[in-house]
Amino acid sequence: MKLRVALTGGIASGKSTVLRMFQRLGAEVLDCDKIAKTLTRRGNKGYKRIVAEFGEEILDKEGRIDRRKLANIVFSDEEKRRKLNSLVHPLVYEKVQERMEKIKEGIVIVDVPLLVESGGARFFDKIIVVYAEPLVQLERLIKRGFSEEEAKARMNAQASWEEKLKIADFIVRGDGEMEETEKEVEKIWEKLKNSCEKRTVVIY
Repeated sequence: MKLRVALTGGIASGKSTVLRMFQRLGAEVLDCDKIAKTLTRRGNKGYKRIVAEFGEEILDKEGRIDRRKLANIVFSDEEKRRKLNSLVHPLVYEKVQERMEKIKEGIVIVDVPLLVESGGARFFDKIIVVYAEPLVQLERLIKRGFSEEEAKARMNAQASWEEKLKIADFIVRGDGEMEETEKEVEKIWEKLKNSCEKRTVVIY
């Protein structure tokens, strides 16, 4: 049987690190951010939708979407951010569904940063939330080159931790010692394997 698992959490919470841990344990993994970047490359459907909505001023000299310019627009205007998400999220989920269909058995873990915001929980059997203290998130974002104002804008643009944790089947701390995080991941992996083995055929 196949188990479809969403991995989500706040920006700079440690999702990518946790995803790699699950991959090493044997999970098939998909990354929605990477899928979105492919869909928004020049000439692709997502690219066309975004340029039609936001105009060519968001493009760089080579005609590619300048992500910094686009981010400056959408993180200062909630309505525009929602519009961007409505253009891209359906395409991403469509591609995720296509890729998951090709995987016939085992545990598929999909990194979905905006799971709550996109209403995508219904596509998955289990949900893992990677949690980090907001101060840790802020420090990590500043280390990545964001100003404090930019970092806070990105954090505030996401669903609250309360909303994320409410839908979690499992929670992993992404702000502690690496060894502790690995232990948490291993425990969850065993539970996921048990769930996968016990699953019966469900008709959707």
